Amino acid sequence: MAVYIRINAGKAGVPACTVNTSEDACFTRGEMRIVHFHFRTEKNMEWNYFVKCFMSLLAILNPIGALPIYLSIGSGSEWENRRRISIVTTLTVFLTLMAFMLFGESILSFFGIGIPAFRIGGGILIIMIAVSMLQGKMSPAKHTPEETEAMLEKQSIAVVPLAVPILAGPGAISTVILLTHQANSWLLWIALSSAIVANSLLVYLVFFLAGRLNLFLGISGIKIVTRIMGMILMAIAVQFILDGLAQVYPILTTTQ
Repeated sequence: MAVYIRINAGKAGVPACTVNTSEDACFTRGEMRIVHFHFRTEKNMEWNYFVKCFMSLLAILNPIGALPIYLSIGSGSEWENRRRISIVTTLTVFLTLMAFMLFGESILSFFGIGIPAFRIGGGILIIMIAVSMLQGKMSPAKHTPEETEAMLEKQSIAVVPLAVPILAGPGAISTVILLTHQANSWLLWIALSSAIVANSLLVYLVFFLAGRLNLFLGISGIKIVTRIMGMILMAIAVQFILDGLAQVYPILTTTQ
């Protein structure tokens, strides 16, 4: 922030040095100068980054949209397994996202994939998912009809396909890698990790309250929530693509 100050300290003609500024500048008495004060905004930046990560992951995970699949497990004695399935699904989502947070960029480097290319490719993939969500459908990028048939033959769907790829699928993995690249300090890493933990706990809470949420929201309510998340996700995907294009073509960020 820039402010005008008048130096009154010291004798006339004797320089008086400013304090608590970003530069060591000296002024003479009565002289008017512009001083740039740089206030610490790390806490605000970390909080804003946490909110950004939390909302991005919430939109792409969309646990509300996975409720119909979770509720398809069945009734009777199988209902007793739902808590166990919720725990296993939550842990799998958490471990998957944390693994790509820690090793995602190394994997890209191993295959010679640059972050700009991954931003553009990941953004396009997320747009495909967002378009399906806006239509109230499950994106084929997350789950195909063939996988649904295979799911019905399994005794447990906690890890595959519920955790991966329905929740922590390609879109969520791409989002985590791109968010990790933006985390240029250990405090931002903590913010991203906290967002992953918070979303994992939210997945468990949604599944734990699945019956009540299904009665409260119904099919229409679930589709409305899915469409809202789809709009948020579309905006995030477009921003990823714009950031990638700006890195590839810096001229796009040039202002006249």
